[in-house]
Amino acid sequence: MCKIQCITGSYGVDCNETCGHCRDVNQCLYSNGLCLDGCKAGYTGSLCKILLANATSSQSLQQNLINGESVATAVILLVAIVVLILYKRSRSKKLEIRHLQDNMADQSNHQTVL
Repeated sequence: MCKIQCITGSYGVDCNETCGHCRDVNQCLYSNGLCLDGCKAGYTGSLCKILLANATSSQSLQQNLINGESVATAVILLVAIVVLILYKRSRSKKLEIRHLQDNMADQSNHQTVL
């Protein structure tokens, strides 16, 4: 057993062992590597060296959900922009046609008066 305190992140005889994934690396006992403050998310065991299988799949699932939401938001925005552009073009065309019809009616009325 090591009688001197090891540098942060190591433990054991001659301090040649590496601490596991402790929540706080400063809370790794230099004598046996025990994580006093618990493990980081996704790890278990007293030395926090055992990776939980479902932790990585859970993180992957979260990332996939975030990616899916981002793509859905982008698609909705794109569709809204396209609809707005088409609406403005349609309205502009209708106004142009109405203006032409009014001009033709004015010309027709003007010729009738002469």
